[in-house]
Amino acid sequence: MLFLKMYDPKSRMICYAGHVYVPISYRVEELIPIMNERAGFRSDTDLIMFEEVKPNLVERIENYELPLDKALDELMDGDIIIFQKDDPENEECDLPTAKDYFRDLYYRVEVVFCDKTIPSDPGFNLVLSQRMNYFQVAKCGATELG
Repeated sequence: MLFLKMYDPKSRMICYAGHVYVPISYRVEELIPIMNERAGFRSDTDLIMFEEVKPNLVERIENYELPLDKALDELMDGDIIIFQKDDPENEECDLPTAKDYFRDLYYRVEVVFCDKTIPSDPGFNLVLSQRMNYFQVAKCGATELG
């Protein structure tokens, strides 16, 4: 059994696309029509696929002609395959691939900014990245404050 997720770079969202029961001898390319149908894409839509090894480790599947047991690391029941359209417009997005999305998600934190000298100060929350430098954080804070 494989779980399927679809990544949409334009909306920066991952959606559950169901699960499939397939033999380990199934070739990766044989999953493409199933994925296209689940996503509502045309049947001939080219896809990019990734294996979600761990929540913060996503690896691109390079060779679609290989059987699943060769294409995926340590194939197990319940493995997760993430797919997305192979669209040149994706490169214009902030997070063009599922791998970029998971990297961003891993470093994402919610920070509460408030004046600690005023006990009732509600402050404000910002979603930031641990990879941001001081100036990027300051810019986000300034934008929120107006």
